Amino acid sequence: MYQNRRSTYTGFILLFVALRVILNLFAISHFGFQRDELLHLAIGDHLAWGYKEVPPFIAVIGRINTSILGGSVFATRIFSTIAAGLIIWLTGLITVELGGRKFAITLACLALICSPAFLATGYLFQPVVFDQLWWVLAVYLAIKYINTSSIKYLYLIGAVTGIGLLTKYTMGFFTLALVIGLLLTKQRRVFTNKHFWFAMLVALVIFLPNIFWQFNHHLPVFTHMGQLQQSQLQYNKPGDFIIQQLLVNGIAVILWVSSSFYLLLNCVSTNFWPLPISLYFFFCWK
Repeated sequence: MYQNRRSTYTGFILLFVALRVILNLFAISHFGFQRDELLHLAIGDHLAWGYKEVPPFIAVIGRINTSILGGSVFATRIFSTIAAGLIIWLTGLITVELGGRKFAITLACLALICSPAFLATGYLFQPVVFDQLWWVLAVYLAIKYINTSSIKYLYLIGAVTGIGLLTKYTMGFFTLALVIGLLLTKQRRVFTNKHFWFAMLVALVIFLPNIFWQFNHHLPVFTHMGQLQQSQLQYNKPGDFIIQQLLVNGIAVILWVSSSFYLLLNCVSTNFWPLPISLYFFFCWK
């Protein structure tokens, strides 16, 4: 049976989760507010289905945060810390689902814990860390579906996709990557499964209020992206961006690059093409 083929390694993975959370708890109160954090707290006082800069998820978290924990720097970053810990937890679970044991779990979890990019995004109160959480959770659910063929994982992917789009629109890039990955393998048969389309309908229903909000406010997301292009993005060259992706991952880039080549070369005849493609978009976009 599937359940008997893999040890969960729950306690072992929790060690890395604890390490990530403890690192955050020691660090988060030693740095003042980053300006975007103040924005996200402010929009939490004016809840809506969308904003010029971001979808509504971060505002809801901001409202919950200030209502329950207060508005200190430490309190503001608690939910970000929880999300960072969950990312490590899911990373360990993904490794186990792929057949990895303690050594593989150690490499995968430490790669994220020691990555400068994830250290930075994992403690700030911004949509980025929650966006990363939904991406990793969707990867885990996709692998679970491939391993078990249980349709509940399709619906969970749909729900996570919808929530992800309410968190950051980049969830759309992950969804595109996953679809392309599925099309490149025999797992493309999922597109003939009615439950797949029902799951996508779930994602659409969850995301629909933000779509209505965008149209009712004349699609401010495009105005905002146009302003970013003029003021910031036009100064970023593709070559510089690629170099930056290598630098911000620190020593973990050795694992990232080598494992990416391994996956791409060895997944042709397996069921896991969606994973390397999705992870490629995940690391490169971040």
